[in-house]
Amino acid sequence: MFFRLPGDLRTQSVPADWTDVEEPDAFVTCSAQRSLFRPKDLLELADLLEVLEHQSVRTTTPNV
Repeated sequence: MFFRLPGDLRTQSVPADWTDVEEPDAFVTCSAQRSLFRPKDLLELADLLEVLEHQSVRTTTPNV
């Protein structure tokens, strides 16, 4: 979602799901907002953690 503040010529943006422009997420509605995380977001986090885990794995040889 894009917007401009009064008196500012710069265009600002925020994700549309931070606003009430879109319909509420079905999971959020069904859970009556009792859950801190949506399944979609948790799956994206799991994918990111897997990528980061593979990037940080290195073989090291001890200095003897």
